[in-house]
Amino acid sequence: MDRSDKLLLSFVLLLLVVTFAATAWLFLYDKQYLFLVEAECDPATETCFYRDCSNPDDCPPSGLEKYKMYTVSAQEFEMCSDNSCERECEAGIISCEEIVCGESEEDECAVYEPEPAPEEAPVEETEGTEGIQEEEPYVL
Repeated sequence: MDRSDKLLLSFVLLLLVVTFAATAWLFLYDKQYLFLVEAECDPATETCFYRDCSNPDDCPPSGLEKYKMYTVSAQEFEMCSDNSCERECEAGIISCEEIVCGESEEDECAVYEPEPAPEEAPVEETEGTEGIQEEEPYVL
């Protein structure tokens, strides 16, 4: 190898080491990236993401069918008591951003829709109600 080949090889190796060190700094020490976390959701009170978990292979280990999502910085994720970070996000201990279901067209959302009350049958009035006693309402 002549001198220019050694210089070029040294320069390439130096670039690889600097790139590796910078990446390690960002991901291991500085942690400038986000986690996407899922937490339990109650469709009766909020709009939730939905996935069909009838096939266990289609679901994550948490098994959540109805869930809400947050983005959490990697620096603050260490303060979470569990992988959902729900308590910390709702209490304002860490800064989270909730991802609202329905922002994207491919989102499947679970929304609580109360069942309609059964319609009462119309009461037929009869003309001869003279001998019928009215019942008193039952009170607990």
